[in-house]
Amino acid sequence: MQMLDIPQDWLILKSELLELENNLDDSLLTEDLFQIKRDDFIIDSGWYQSQNAFMTYLILQSNWEKPIVEIRSFKIDECLNAIRLVILYADTLRH
Repeated sequence: MQMLDIPQDWLILKSELLELENNLDDSLLTEDLFQIKRDDFIIDSGWYQSQNAFMTYLILQSNWEKPIVEIRSFKIDECLNAIRLVILYADTLRH
């Protein structure tokens, strides 16, 4: 499994998802697994039982009702790739 490299300009608020990379225990899956912040952007990822999937969101200016990006993933590798893509996309919106 590939590690997730988070750019230094992002502040890590939650990183439980990174700890699950090598120890995927279903009992540890919650909505609050990963969150990073930079400027007005928040990237949030977690396991949503109602969706039976990992969900990754890009939030602008704390507008949780209307995420800029919403990606559904069914495996942890897919979720990590979604986070990578969202980080890259947020970088394009910054400039």
